[in-house]
Amino acid sequence: MGAPRDPSSHTSAADDPSQDALPALPPLVDAAAASRARRPHAAGSWRAGRARQFVVWLVTAVLVSLLAVNGARVPGDTVRVGDITPRTVKAPFPFTYQDLATWEAERDAAGDAAPAVWAFDPEVGAQAAQRVMAAFRAGREALAGDPTAVEDPARRADAVARFLDAGAFLLSADGLEPLAEAGFPAGAEARVLSWLEEAYAEDRLIVPDGASVPRDRPLQVRGAGEEASWRVERDALATPEAVRDDLTLAALKVRRSPPWTDAALELARSLVRPNVGPDEAATEAARAEAEATLSPEPIRVQRGEILFREGDRLTGRDVAKYVALQRSRTDHGLLFGLFAMAGLNAVVLISLHLASSALNLTRRDEDRDRVVLATAAVLVLSLALLRLVVAAAPGIATLLGLDAQARLVWYAAPMAGGAILVRELMGARRALGWLLASIVPAALITHLDAAFLSYLLLTGVVAIAVSSTMRERMDALRAGLQVGVFGALVVVFLHFVALYAGDGELSLATTIRPMWSVGAALVGGLLSGFLVLGLVPVVERLGFVTDHRMLELASLNHPLMRQLMLRAPGTYHHSVVVGTLAEAACDAIGANGIQAKIAAYFHDIGKALKPNYFVENQRDGINRHAEIDPATSAEVIIAHVTEGARMAREHRLPQPIIDNIQMHHGTGLLQFFYAKAQMQADDPSTVDEATYRYPGPKPSTREAGVVMLADKIEAATRTIQHPTEDNIRAMILRIVNSVMADGQFDECPLTFREIHIVVETFVAVLLGIYHQRIEYPQTRSLSRSAVVSEPSQAAIGAGAPGTITLELEAPEVSIPADWRDKETTDETTDYESVRNLPQGRA
Repeated sequence: MGAPRDPSSHTSAADDPSQDALPALPPLVDAAAASRARRPHAAGSWRAGRARQFVVWLVTAVLVSLLAVNGARVPGDTVRVGDITPRTVKAPFPFTYQDLATWEAERDAAGDAAPAVWAFDPEVGAQAAQRVMAAFRAGREALAGDPTAVEDPARRADAVARFLDAGAFLLSADGLEPLAEAGFPAGAEARVLSWLEEAYAEDRLIVPDGASVPRDRPLQVRGAGEEASWRVERDALATPEAVRDDLTLAALKVRRSPPWTDAALELARSLVRPNVGPDEAATEAARAEAEATLSPEPIRVQRGEILFREGDRLTGRDVAKYVALQRSRTDHGLLFGLFAMAGLNAVVLISLHLASSALNLTRRDEDRDRVVLATAAVLVLSLALLRLVVAAAPGIATLLGLDAQARLVWYAAPMAGGAILVRELMGARRALGWLLASIVPAALITHLDAAFLSYLLLTGVVAIAVSSTMRERMDALRAGLQVGVFGALVVVFLHFVALYAGDGELSLATTIRPMWSVGAALVGGLLSGFLVLGLVPVVERLGFVTDHRMLELASLNHPLMRQLMLRAPGTYHHSVVVGTLAEAACDAIGANGIQAKIAAYFHDIGKALKPNYFVENQRDGINRHAEIDPATSAEVIIAHVTEGARMAREHRLPQPIIDNIQMHHGTGLLQFFYAKAQMQADDPSTVDEATYRYPGPKPSTREAGVVMLADKIEAATRTIQHPTEDNIRAMILRIVNSVMADGQFDECPLTFREIHIVVETFVAVLLGIYHQRIEYPQTRSLSRSAVVSEPSQAAIGAGAPGTITLELEAPEVSIPADWRDKETTDETTDYESVRNLPQGRA
């Protein structure tokens, strides 16, 4: 905003006694300079606020750790196997132990049962066939070129030698003589190849001998260089001798055997070799893998479980349990618990920070501190109540009797009340973050009971859901009852899951035990409602704003609203209609309609100080701005924002109402007075635009943005002579475009989709306000005439008997001559008219 104006540049209120006294306003300063001046302080304040919040979270972490850690004592006696126990020992807290002796025995058994891995070589048969073909080729080449070579013993001997060398056969040369005499015929070669194909048919598995195959463990065969492996049975294996016998039987079935048949058979039999053999490295790896699958199984000992009774002789397992209990004593010590909870609390604090993030909630340091403190306090209080219920559960269960168990009493803990309270104070997103933050310490308090944690999570989500429509204080009890009923259904479901999962006894369905859980869940829901009902007034005293508090202001009986109604009835009616528009629009986009309506009721309370300077209250036809300069007019108009915020603070209105009072004009420009000042100035460029802008800030919430639009639209649509749907929509769109073009929504989280919904909602509401009425015949002459100067005798019945008439003459109103022009008395006198809206970003 600009520098302070020279008081001599305009007519002051003190110089003109005919005018109402103007309120004293602080000097106007440059907004950019003020922002720069505030920035170091804001940064320091931000760091100080972060430091305070860190201290709160640190204290919360310590308190949560104290609540979550179990400090029960553990007996320190030394026991040995075979001792007689002097007393009965129960587990003071849940713990786990490992039976290492049993585990080692099971591991050895698993290793022995691992399959023996053998390697399969599919190339054995193919390599044998290659040797046969190479040998026959060499034998024929040795005899080639001379038809009588087969008759020469020397030539035959040389051919047999070459045959043996080419095939690398370990056979006698005499046995192959028939093949040489026949000239190593192709038929003999084909016969040997067919026998080899039969020997290795379909990847037959040939083992060295039957004794090498393990009998006490399965056999696993894997291909050489392949990852695929398969299990095989012993009857699927064959030895080389069995395969050779099969070849012999196949040779006997051949009719008209040539002389070389025996030699070819002997050759084929010599080529049968094992194609499967033990793989010791793979077998050891399989054994190690089988042993690795069996890790020491932790055995869970529940709280209160009897480790051994008085007079029992201790076994190795008893001693293992007792030693594990003594080792767990350190784990459950207070000091260790505080350190152990530090890591878990990191997750808790991150969730709480997300839950109570003040960046979108408020910009004020004190509000951020209040949010952080309240979130932490609700967490600690809820966990303290849970710890109290868990500690008292054994005594309550004993008092109830009839098969009641201590853990069934846990369902009476009012943890859902904390979720409802956070939802009421800070919204659903932050309530979900709070719920997730409470799960970790609640799990430790309840000894990691999966059923209870499932119940806690489900009922917490339902509590957040059912508390979304809380408008009256009794709605807290109604929400608690709904949570209790839902929780009862959940615990019944959990009981049946435990029964049919084999975790419960067969008689569970016929005992009274589920009824204790149902009753505890109902009690927990009701306690949650009472907890919220009792804490809401407390947190409201700390500065939090709830819908309950807002609804108390909706009655319009507040002193500020009564003052506005008496001193500025036009502004009062305008505010009520703006509240109707804002509430409908906010409900349509999912914003807080109650807050928007109450903010609209109070947004113009500053006009009650100088009501006659605002067009909606000018009933005498006199414009107070006619005789003062534009700068003073702008100062008076702008003052209704600053003075309204001051009045709201004095009457301790909720902070969102004060924020909306300051934001409902944003940093908008008083275009009418700015243009008037430029016309009156010798040099229009010397007129400081900042003088004619509201101080802001701009709307930073959806509710504030809707109130700004509703304020402008309600005032503008009253000037429409024919309020049809098209005319109303065109007017609304022009105003919305003007506001956005002026940059007033730069900080507002409203989306374009939401703005379209707001526009359509405004159209629907305004159509309901400006709906058409039936024209009655008796008043047609009055409704169609703009002004009635004299009472019509026809309208009043000419004094007919039975007719009541009010022949009162209207008082004469003196209107200045320069105001009788239609252009002057219509739009230009309304500084907030659509004609005077800014047309673009300044």
